Amino acid sequence: MVADLQLSSGRNLDIVTQATTLGAYGHGIVSDYARYTAAAAIAETAERLTDVDGESANAHYHLVIGALAALNRGAHAPELILDSYLLRALATAG
Repeated sequence: MVADLQLSSGRNLDIVTQATTLGAYGHGIVSDYARYTAAAAIAETAERLTDVDGESANAHYHLVIGALAALNRGAHAPELILDSYLLRALATAG
C-alpha cells in the first residue's frame, strides 16, 4: 500500500493527523503466488540496498512503487518484473 501521511511531531514519536491511500496493491499481489514471491524479493532487496539518508533512497522508492504497481496489474510475468527491478535497483545503488 502507498499512503500519503500528514504528521505532527510528538514527544517521542510523530503523530499521524491525516492519511490518504494512494495505491492499494495487496489484493492483486497476494492472489497469485508468483506475484507474492516476486513482491517479497523486491521488498527484501529494497531494504538491503537503501540507506536511510542515502541519496538513492528516493529513486529506490519510485522503483519499488512501480514494480508493485506492475505486479498488481499483472500485465507482465512476475519474473520479468522482478528481473527488471533488480537490474534497475543495482544500477541505482551503484
